[in-house]
Amino acid sequence: LNYILHKKLESKNIYFRKPFLYHSSNARVLGHSNLVSNSNLQTSILGLIFNLNKHKLFANEQDSYEVLKNGNLLISYNEIIKFKEGFYIGGSDNFGHWLFNSVAKLSFLEIIKKNIPIIVPSYMPQRFYDCLKYFVKKNLIIKIPKNSLCIFESLYLATSPWYKDEQGKTWWSNNTVNFLNENFIKNHKKMIRDKNKRRIYISRKKCRW
Repeated sequence: LNYILHKKLESKNIYFRKPFLYHSSNARVLGHSNLVSNSNLQTSILGLIFNLNKHKLFANEQDSYEVLKNGNLLISYNEIIKFKEGFYIGGSDNFGHWLFNSVAKLSFLEIIKKNIPIIVPSYMPQRFYDCLKYFVKKNLIIKIPKNSLCIFESLYLATSPWYKDEQGKTWWSNNTVNFLNENFIKNHKKMIRDKNKRRIYISRKKCRW
């Protein structure tokens, strides 16, 4: 994997970039990262996450790689785990990014096998995974562990659902917002335990942005 090459492409994009679904045979997923490669080590990076930086690329795997002088990445792992198939949606330690960059990809289940296992990294808080039950009912959720190289005979992936035009303006897909809203609202009555209507306000007073 060549990190320097991808770093040079950080500020470049395809005009009118649109979300899309793609498939890879013999795909490799590095534990707690958003790196997915095929058998030739051609790697999906820009298509999986909103922007390119080490934190979002490697997540909790930053101690599992080394950038060599030629820009190639030397990846280390403790075990190899093999799977038949899956739909990898990636992960994040930010709840908002988790919803829009990862959970929103589940809208693509409409055009692939709906009972396919959903693949996620295992480092995130439980409340992140709890959101998945609003969107999938029968799908097996597979949490891949840190320091592992997971090989899938068949793996589906999707780009994050955001757009970019020729002026460089970026925005989220309206369909993505609708998909999130509809599924949360549709399943709300089935899952809520407290019958009293409540509104919870989350302050951003101490946030950096």
